[in-house]
Amino acid sequence: MKERARGPAIWQFRWRDKTGKRMSEDIGTTSEYKNRSAADRCSKVAYLRMKINSDQPAAPDERFGVVLERYVQEEIPMRFSTKHAYLSYINNHIRPRWGEFPLTQVKPLAVRDWLKAILDKKGKRPLANKTRGHIKGLTHRIFDCAMLWEYLPPDRNPMSLVRIEGSSKRRKKPRILTPEEFSLLVARVDREPCHTMVILALCTGVRCSELVALKWSDFDWQNLSVYIRRAIVSGRVDDVKTEYSEAPLPLDPALAEVIFEWRRRTEFSAGSDFVFASPFMAGEKPYTPWNMQHNHLSPAAVKAGLGPIGWHTLRHTYRAWLGDNGEALTVQKELMRHASIQTTLNTYGGGMMDSMREAHGRVVKQAMAR
Repeated sequence: MKERARGPAIWQFRWRDKTGKRMSEDIGTTSEYKNRSAADRCSKVAYLRMKINSDQPAAPDERFGVVLERYVQEEIPMRFSTKHAYLSYINNHIRPRWGEFPLTQVKPLAVRDWLKAILDKKGKRPLANKTRGHIKGLTHRIFDCAMLWEYLPPDRNPMSLVRIEGSSKRRKKPRILTPEEFSLLVARVDREPCHTMVILALCTGVRCSELVALKWSDFDWQNLSVYIRRAIVSGRVDDVKTEYSEAPLPLDPALAEVIFEWRRRTEFSAGSDFVFASPFMAGEKPYTPWNMQHNHLSPAAVKAGLGPIGWHTLRHTYRAWLGDNGEALTVQKELMRHASIQTTLNTYGGGMMDSMREAHGRVVKQAMAR
């Protein structure tokens, strides 16, 4: 146990490595584990023992919590937003319910019934089917790892028997703006840089995390293109969602002029600067999309009679306008930068830059018509 000047003491797991060097790993506080016996039974200690004795075969009926801990330590995706979401599912749902069960006793029928019974944070209504689908998918992945690590025979994943109806559907239909409604919105968003951000978001369909992460060096003015190279989530610069998200997007000349006008006005116009750098952070960080939405975008939408909207409304609108304009499904997929066309529609193929540019240009003309 390690005492601290502030806060409860910490239980530590200590051992010597093969060279005899002393090693230690924090397990948890005395508030989490009241005594040594409780700390000794936790899944992290079991995982550390397994790791230290890696030359020994996996236990035939290990606790699910041990496999879960190994997944967190070795296999969980490193992209911040993905890791954050997975840890939320694990710590709030999966571990409390199944951590102490033997791996072989985590049965598909029990998992399905448990998923059906999970409530949202307020505890008043069932968790959204899409979120249940994410939790089920993560559980499936953990069982895949259990077979890889030889805790289970390499057979059919039992979680493949669990079905979540409507897991690919949203609880609410996304809000789509008409060109007339977008004109009303732009007229109400009269403060910069939110005005330019709204136009750029609608005319490119980029995610808000990618929008605020743009730097001036990402723009290829000669070829009228923009590269989406990074995203900012919870203040952390991270990779984009998929490799397809890194594809360049065309810039219509009218949209390029709007962006260039903002560059002439902002004090942060160097190539290494964020396009929407915040003067409150001395330009070192961009404005946060949530604050811009809360303080400017949503209030402007309400004043325009559209009701409260968010940044993702603009991405949904971009996709809807592409469809209304009769653009090829493959072109829509490329402009939305989806990894699979199934996310857009059930068709395959790839869009050409000329077709993408023409489709993009038509949306820009709709958005900027006065």
